[in-house]
Amino acid sequence: MIKENIEIIRQKIEKSVKISGRKLDEVRLMGVTKYHSLDEICEAAPFLDFIGENKVQEAEKKKGNSSAPRNIPWHMIGHMQRNKIKKAVEIFDLIETIDNIEAADTLQNVLAKKEASPFPIFIEVNVTGEESKNGIPSVQAENLLCHILKNCSLVIPTGLMTMAREVADEHELHKTFATARMLRDTLEKKTGARLPELSMGMSGDFEIAIEEGSTIVRVGTSIFGIR
Repeated sequence: MIKENIEIIRQKIEKSVKISGRKLDEVRLMGVTKYHSLDEICEAAPFLDFIGENKVQEAEKKKGNSSAPRNIPWHMIGHMQRNKIKKAVEIFDLIETIDNIEAADTLQNVLAKKEASPFPIFIEVNVTGEESKNGIPSVQAENLLCHILKNCSLVIPTGLMTMAREVADEHELHKTFATARMLRDTLEKKTGARLPELSMGMSGDFEIAIEEGSTIVRVGTSIFGIR
């Protein structure tokens, strides 16, 4: 059933890409595997572009299994606690949820001590302004990006990540995702940084996110079912 679900999602992605006049290879699919079993992950992995986990401990347990998929990037998409960054670097290929200077500095220090290669991240932006959501406010995103570019040579920003309100209507969804895209464009122009990735859109709104420029959609329920 998982394979069939992904096929349906891929068809919806293709339709949304055509509506927006984009190319199909501009949008990739992440399977959000929080609370789902390793067997389910292994079943889905051949048909996904990324695996997304919300918790470092859960990802460590799953990826530590010898049968875990190794040929697909794993992204950290949950709130990034500073005391978990050292472990996160060992597990994930990219962290999507850097949203403050302290986390960026901690990541830089961890990488420097390990004499590690540069590590890619997305800046998580709270476009909707909801107090219940993580992410840096849009008006502070430039300061965070500039700090990283100036002080964190091993931390490589490659895009933005955001979430829409769960109860948003279609008009609001378009506005939220368009705002994130325009913020990304503004940050590129002001800083000269290349931020090609926009991680936005989940099971209930990924089609609209694609129409507004998303390059990675994070889908869990529509692939694996309700947790």
